[in-house]
Amino acid sequence: MRTGSVCLTTALVLAALAQGGEGAGSEYESLLKDFYATLERVNKALGGITDMKSAAAGRPGLKKEGLHLRDLRKKSLQVKQPNKAEKDRLEKRYREKFDEVLLKLQIETRRVKGIPGGAEAVKEIAVEARKKEKDAKGKNGDKEKK
Repeated sequence: MRTGSVCLTTALVLAALAQGGEGAGSEYESLLKDFYATLERVNKALGGITDMKSAAAGRPGLKKEGLHLRDLRKKSLQVKQPNKAEKDRLEKRYREKFDEVLLKLQIETRRVKGIPGGAEAVKEIAVEARKKEKDAKGKNGDKEKK
């Protein structure tokens, strides 16, 4: 399921950001804001897809955002984590926003898949998400199961 791949990437980024540790909250919060903004742009791009022509036109933009999501995930694995108080503050501030943007992503993805050429447009995000997961596994020395 392509939507599952995008949501999986989202979950992986949020999980990486939710790990404990000490660090600078500003970099952490900046990454959260960037991730949220990227999901908003994906939703906007999906919202503009209404027919086969707009689906084809939307593919490059969706691929670009998919690549950006992949880069954000990479950064999320390297960013210093804030202390517990800062994490709690950020979760309180952003949890509802992320829940809303992810729900909209699921709705838009399902809608677009029903449009001729829409499934291919959605793949632009999911393929990049899956490619990132494979890259991360390969670099960490994990063996992929076939």
